[in-house]
Formats: sequence, C-alpha cells, structure tokens
Amino acid sequence: MFATCRLHDVNPEKWLTHLLERIRVAAKDQLHLLLTQNYTTVTS
Repeated sequence: MFATCRLHDVNPEKWLTHLLERIRVAAKDQLHLLLTQNYTTVTS
C-alpha cells in the first residue's frame, strides 16, 4: 500500500482515511475508484 502511494505521490495517511470513510458505502462496480492511482483524480 505505502509503496503504491509513494509511486503515485499520494499521502498514505490521507488516502487510507479517504478509503476507510468510503469503502463501506461504495458500490461494488465503483470500488476501483478507491485505488491509490485514482485518489489524485478524486481529490484534485
């Protein structure tokens, strides 16, 4: 996880917080949006 965050220049703590807040309510077909590489798109 943390290596992927570094690879995508994402703060791991912020991403993990984002993930944990949203994973329970995310639709199954939208889970890919919670991946690290998509986090910068969501937060930009």
